[in-house]
Amino acid sequence: MIWFHIIAMAVIAFIGHHLGAQITLSDLWPYIEALRTTTSIVFGVMGALLAIVFPEVLKQGLRPSGSLSDETNLRRVLLPCANAAILLIILVVLGPVFAWIKGLGTAMETEIVEEIQRYFFALFCVLSYWQIVILQMVLLPLETILSTTARTAAVERLRRGIHTNGRG
Repeated sequence: MIWFHIIAMAVIAFIGHHLGAQITLSDLWPYIEALRTTTSIVFGVMGALLAIVFPEVLKQGLRPSGSLSDETNLRRVLLPCANAAILLIILVVLGPVFAWIKGLGTAMETEIVEEIQRYFFALFCVLSYWQIVILQMVLLPLETILSTTARTAAVERLRRGIHTNGRG
């Protein structure tokens, strides 16, 4: 699956590079801000999910003697949070870089400016794809919670049905 994402990011970067020449950094900045806001929300929601829904998984993960299923559950919850944090760091660093390049933009030639715009649009496309992957990773623990809850409810209904109707 990782190879699929690497190839998809390369294709998206290639397309973004070829389509991004006319998209100025000023036009791109609101979209970068929206991506940063979305990433911040995902990071906050996953942090809350860790604190509220998965405190036992976190406790198990912090203890030296945890089982393999605890490691898998912990990875499933922490991976989107860690990816959102890394993406957020990249987006925060892009702010000063954008300002610096925008300040230099008046002194640069048109071809250089267009090439920089192409690279930044390609970067934006790759970061947007990464955000989509992170959002999918957020859905995995939620789907696990839903299926586990539904399974537990079904078993509980069967158990109540057996005990209320008596034996065979």
